[in-house]
Amino acid sequence: MEKGKYNELKNAIIKMCPDIVKLRWSCKMEFENDIWSIYIANTNNETGIFEIVNTVGEIKRISKEMIDFDKTIKIIGRDITLADILGLFTSIAMPELCLSVYGLSPQKATAELLLTRIAKLKQKERIILWNLANDNLDNQSDDTKKFLYKLIVE
Repeated sequence: MEKGKYNELKNAIIKMCPDIVKLRWSCKMEFENDIWSIYIANTNNETGIFEIVNTVGEIKRISKEMIDFDKTIKIIGRDITLADILGLFTSIAMPELCLSVYGLSPQKATAELLLTRIAKLKQKERIILWNLANDNLDNQSDDTKKFLYKLIVE
């Protein structure tokens, strides 16, 4: 999937599931030309203190205030997982889709709506596969990403 469309898909998912970019454990941020992850989040006080670790294991302490005001820090968020994707279908009210561990399938009462959606996607039937061994949208197949893009963004 081309990078622009993939970023558009991720932004649409984040907009519908803002929990992905909350400052807490596993949230990633771009800082000092590296990717850092929060591994300890102490938000019991007003400012919130976070301990972050970069890709080589260096540890720093930063505050929420620093994150809010330092324009060089970009919040990336945590990995987008299958649970996030499944949650979207309930939050965007798609009663025509029934979710199963095998993919997406029609419910009897709403099969016609699903067939309309599938016809729009120019497919007779579509099952998307999700790699559960590496539950991160970044690591899913292009077919899965394209399907989600058509379903969520278009």
